[in-house]
Amino acid sequence: MMASCYSPKLLNINSIANMRWKPRTYNHTTLLSHSGSPLLLLRPSKSIPFSDFEEIARDLVSTFTLLRSEVENPERQKRREKEMTITPTIRIADRKLVVKDRTILTGVPDNVITTTGSTTGPVGGMFVGAVFDEEKSQHVVPLGSLKDVRFMACFRFKLWWMAQKMGDKGSEIPLETQFLLLETKDGSHIESDGGDEGNQVIYTVFLPLIEGPFRTCLQGNVQDQLELCFDSGDSEIKTSSFNHSLYISSGSDPFNTISQAITAVKLHLKTFKQRHEKKLPPIVDYFGWCTWDAFYQEVTQEGVEAGLESLKAVGCPPKFVIIDDGWQLVGGDKNEQRPLLRLTGIKENPKFQKKDDPTVGIKNIVNIAKNKHGLKYVYVWHAITGYWGGITMKESERRRQNFYLIHP
Repeated sequence: MMASCYSPKLLNINSIANMRWKPRTYNHTTLLSHSGSPLLLLRPSKSIPFSDFEEIARDLVSTFTLLRSEVENPERQKRREKEMTITPTIRIADRKLVVKDRTILTGVPDNVITTTGSTTGPVGGMFVGAVFDEEKSQHVVPLGSLKDVRFMACFRFKLWWMAQKMGDKGSEIPLETQFLLLETKDGSHIESDGGDEGNQVIYTVFLPLIEGPFRTCLQGNVQDQLELCFDSGDSEIKTSSFNHSLYISSGSDPFNTISQAITAVKLHLKTFKQRHEKKLPPIVDYFGWCTWDAFYQEVTQEGVEAGLESLKAVGCPPKFVIIDDGWQLVGGDKNEQRPLLRLTGIKENPKFQKKDDPTVGIKNIVNIAKNKHGLKYVYVWHAITGYWGGITMKESERRRQNFYLIHP
């Protein structure tokens, strides 16, 4: 705010700098200008004491000197305006997906739509969707061509397993990719902590999401395009418009970038909590052993006992054990060449039945583990669906266990 002892009038920069201040208060309005162009309109809400005049004048002289240099140098003014303009760190422009001024994907189609992932400040993330002409239960849209960009993809290679793959072009991205991390190294206008913005590594994470009854995943094609796939899993459930089916975020630290992306998705979906928000189970404070890598599906009660003995012998007695796949009653269809096994009974298989008293069942190894080896917990593994192929039980077994089947 500027204070003057003169009547309202136009003052140029030199007159401000050379003005001799007098000990009088100011309650007028002063319009400051340079070369006839107004620069600042001053309208103080109350009188200003003379003691503040000199400090205010010094600040104004410095400010107007800078303004004069920018008026005389338009290019410098344009650069300053660009630096002061807050633009999204991730955006689609000219059919390109741009991340911090680096082109990641080219040839983005017009039916791909975006929604900001932030409501205040610089936009650090973006939701992606698409619109189609026809309602279907399955859609595929290319997101653009990906070339010469290093990536790590986590993809589902079985219904229940994921693996990772590395590459640098779209055609190498596997089907059913559930997570994608890209790495780029040049072209950023965001300066890194080291000050070498040209060499700053930027990581961009792609997270396919569930939107309504549709799930999404990523995949590549032979044209090196990255594709986004939509699937309801039901031919009767159809739509033609998606808004929040993919989340994209970026940053210079891959771990923080992933964590922040998960946080943004959590706030959007409101269907899950992150690990640091959950109560940890007691077993995280104990050393334990899982039987899978030692036995796979050939695990037996005798094998579990031998494993506990060997760990105790080398001074590493476990406090819990997980009896993995291999303890259940399972079977397959006789007509299948490679049957997908199903759960055939709720009890343990004969490998875990006590020889002199089969009715004791798996409780026998539980008692041995706790009473003889001092374990606090004994866990058994099972698939959410019973077994990998689901459940198939004889009518008599279902009645005995009071089970019944529900068909969707």
